Amino acid sequence: MGGRLDRTTTNCCKGIAAIIIMLHHISFRLSNLPVYVKPIWYIAFPIVGFFFFMSGYGLTCGLLQKRNYLQGFLSKRLLNIIAPYVIVAIVWIGLEIIGGGANTYKSNC
Repeated sequence: MGGRLDRTTTNCCKGIAAIIIMLHHISFRLSNLPVYVKPIWYIAFPIVGFFFFMSGYGLTCGLLQKRNYLQGFLSKRLLNIIAPYVIVAIVWIGLEIIGGGANTYKSNC
């Protein structure tokens, strides 16, 4: 490894951080949270910073190792960003329609 984190390790770290962030967002919509979910409220904000740090680390390593790393950068990643977004948005809208909207979730009052 040579003193650096490899791609597999950083992807695993980002994956765990993403799961924690998703659980944090899901907990906004649920009532009667289990006790083991409560710590997520306290660690979610630093986890977002950790996720961005690991992402930036990977981008920096790629930039330093590959000569033409930024050539076609946006076009290569655009589909990887937009496709999951559209899928999640369609599923979310479907669940909102089926579930009757915000009435099935806890009230923010």
